[in-house]
Amino acid sequence: MNKPTSSHIVVGQVNRTYGLNGWHHVTSYTEQPSNLFTYPLFDQYLNPIKVLAHKPHGKKHVALFDHQTPESLVNALLYTPLDALPDLPKDQFYYHQLIGLSVIKDDGTHLGEVTDVYSNGSEDILICQNGKHHFELPIRAELNQIKLTEALIQLTTDANAFL
Repeated sequence: MNKPTSSHIVVGQVNRTYGLNGWHHVTSYTEQPSNLFTYPLFDQYLNPIKVLAHKPHGKKHVALFDHQTPESLVNALLYTPLDALPDLPKDQFYYHQLIGLSVIKDDGTHLGEVTDVYSNGSEDILICQNGKHHFELPIRAELNQIKLTEALIQLTTDANAFL
């Protein structure tokens, strides 16, 4: 996942072409893959990308874009404005909101900062760094408290097993 620009975030990626009519395989980074197509989409230069049609294809989606040269879209990241994302309940967050947060133990010891977040299929994982030391932590309510307003993630004693 890429760190967002100040006003946009990556929500998907255009992959290889599909068929002869300009369709592309698309990877969605949204919770529900079809949600990708509900957002206004832009390329890396923040030029609008118009989706003419999309449909499920196996476990992914394919889409037809209004674009002069479909091959130039291959591997392009799809961005949407941050303000286009819906507000979440108090106990939920977007990945981009966690990047840069400080990670501390329950005794206040600073462990590092969150540099990335990903899903391994069963849970969300924080990638953290302290100097040259990298470590990963699962996001679980019993292991950590995410305090966005304080820009920190406080670990419980149970999280010591992951350090």
